Amino acid sequence: LAQHPSTSVIAYDHYLRGMEEHGHRSREQNQSAKDQFQRAIELDPSFARAYAGLALVHSRDAIDGWATDPSLSLAQAAELARKAIELDPLFPQIHFVTGQVALFQKRHVQALEAARRAIQVDPNYADAHALNAWILSYAGRPAEAEAEIDRAVRLNPRPPSSYREVLGEIRYTQRRYLESATLFQQVLDVNPNYSRARMWNAAMLALAGDRDQAGWETNELLVLNPGFSLSRLAYAFPFKDPRELALLLDGLHRAGLPE
Repeated sequence: LAQHPSTSVIAYDHYLRGMEEHGHRSREQNQSAKDQFQRAIELDPSFARAYAGLALVHSRDAIDGWATDPSLSLAQAAELARKAIELDPLFPQIHFVTGQVALFQKRHVQALEAARRAIQVDPNYADAHALNAWILSYAGRPAEAEAEIDRAVRLNPRPPSSYREVLGEIRYTQRRYLESATLFQQVLDVNPNYSRARMWNAAMLALAGDRDQAGWETNELLVLNPGFSLSRLAYAFPFKDPRELALLLDGLHRAGLPE
């Protein structure tokens, strides 16, 4: 509050509640986060961080396969991120959101530029390094991605489970499926309701040859998200190389995820 992120203490409270809800990575709490960020904006229409938060949760709808129209969710997120940058270009988290949205629109160059802008604004911003790692992994540069996630962990020695998620995805591109599955299981140990981690875990176990456990993970995923299917995942895996996506989808097919 000393930095005056908002003219309204109540708006800032709604923003913090939104960030807390977003962190749980469930469909219901993502919707609750939207409501909190929207309320913050209503109270303070110049609150850049609230626009960035709202962009973040709209992007999660596409990333986690919750949106009926993922392209629309990402377009809404991109517009909200642009609004946030107009209001406060020196807040690094806004560039983080811009990078995440660009990644899942498969604009890898723009995503890397946004992540690097966040790092330029705050070189010690660990999450921006983790995002950079995520982008590099999807861009087909796993060695660079691993170096970046290591840098993020050095900057934040008590990292959130999302860092393990990123490393798990890097291990997939390195064809280290059992190591990848172990990392996703660690994410699920922290948050068993995190559908994306369970989806990845199912695919990695299937590709490693453990179809029974992979099928169990898929069943758990469908309990969490009835009606979830491969058709909802068009924007969930923005690989630059289509062969990476084809292999991952094969793993999800083997795990029994319905079309």
